[in-house]
Amino acid sequence: ENISEGQSQIFLVILLLSLGTFLVNVLLGRLISEKLYSSMNSILIGIGRFQRGEYDYEIKVSKNDEFSEIADALNNLAKEVQHLIDDVYENMLQKQNIEYQMLRAKINPHFLSNIFNLIVQLAEGKEYEKIVLAAQQTANFYRKNLARNKDSVKLMEEMNAILAYLDIIGLMKPGAVTCHYEVDAKTERCIIPSFLLQPIVENAVNHAMVNGKITLCISAKAERGNLTIKIRDNGIGMSREQMENLFKIRGSHGYGLYSIRERIRLKYPDAQYGVFASCEEGHGTEISIVIPEINEFEQGEADV
Repeated sequence: ENISEGQSQIFLVILLLSLGTFLVNVLLGRLISEKLYSSMNSILIGIGRFQRGEYDYEIKVSKNDEFSEIADALNNLAKEVQHLIDDVYENMLQKQNIEYQMLRAKINPHFLSNIFNLIVQLAEGKEYEKIVLAAQQTANFYRKNLARNKDSVKLMEEMNAILAYLDIIGLMKPGAVTCHYEVDAKTERCIIPSFLLQPIVENAVNHAMVNGKITLCISAKAERGNLTIKIRDNGIGMSREQMENLFKIRGSHGYGLYSIRERIRLKYPDAQYGVFASCEEGHGTEISIVIPEINEFEQGEADV
């Protein structure tokens, strides 16, 4: 009886020990698996954030083990990638700024070259009084508009530049150009790249006249955060081939329109902004410029 009772007790103790050991192993296994899952999940979440470009995110794994080493390695890699992106972006901005300044710098001699051609034509016609007036108008135009060396101006300043240009054209071709304006008052103080519209007007005057005359309509409207400027003419229009080559440099021609498109592309990379053309051969051309609506106060804050 004693032996039988002792065996029962031993069996009970062994059973309890086995059960306790099993429970401890289950608990330890669960704790370990939760730790592993938590670490792996943190790493997977971090990788997902990095894939979305959130390189400033930091993977946090508390335990000092292989997972923490993996997390540290991924965090360091993300920081290096961010540094590389910052360097590339800065270099792109510097390159774009250089290209923008080069395009802008070439506009002035391009414009003056065309003005000098007008003066030469006046000289060939021996219209000496008009030559003097043209020289004076050009000097005034250059002093007020080209010599300011500003990247951006208010829309009304650009409109004044067009008026000055048309005054010069009027000396050579009296009554040849008629211009109408449909400019919303609130857009007059919007900021645009300097010398943006005059090359379009110049292109219409030089290449689109019908029987020596042309009518232009310049409109500006701001809506949904965008400024849309349109220059329409009733000139000869363009063929499909001419449309395809409109913004390309062709020898000494086409530089003004090419410069406008490239300057906007560099300054406003978003695809919704740019220069767009529509025309019908024999029924005129419309050039549309779409850029962000920025008023003079916002521009001042940006400059600061």
